Amino acid sequence: TNSAISFHVSTLGKPVVVNVPYFPNWSASGAVGPIEASPNFMVVIPTSHTVTLTYGTTAVDWVGRLLTLAGLGSLLLLRSDVSPDTAPIEAAPRWVSALSEMLERRRRLQREREGHPGQTDSDANGSPEDAQPPFTTSPVTPMNTIFTTPPANGEPRE
Repeated sequence: TNSAISFHVSTLGKPVVVNVPYFPNWSASGAVGPIEASPNFMVVIPTSHTVTLTYGTTAVDWVGRLLTLAGLGSLLLLRSDVSPDTAPIEAAPRWVSALSEMLERRRRLQREREGHPGQTDSDANGSPEDAQPPFTTSPVTPMNTIFTTPPANGEPRE
């Protein structure tokens, strides 16, 4: 969109401060500039008694818009190549497979150290669902035994 600011000056060649933020899309007719004076001001030097500042679209703006449309169009074309009945990928990521292999090696080494070299988790426990995790857990004290008052008779709790 184009926007314009026009004003009249009585003295030519004397800088005029315009209270509008500078951006390269501003162009001046009847003046030299605009020049950025600060983030919120620009300056023009009048060469005519009527100065018009116009904010317009530049060639760079048009190139950017065309590239944006081309990018969006290519995304739509790529999206149309994917059929909706495509099944999701169900293979585990490589790091999951690598972690599983590492844990299985640890279990196998632990069994060999304990004297059961050929035994698998399913042999030892009956089924793979009953397989022991590769780590041990410590017993957890229930919260109600921690925050209770001692018995009235002074005997320790079990």
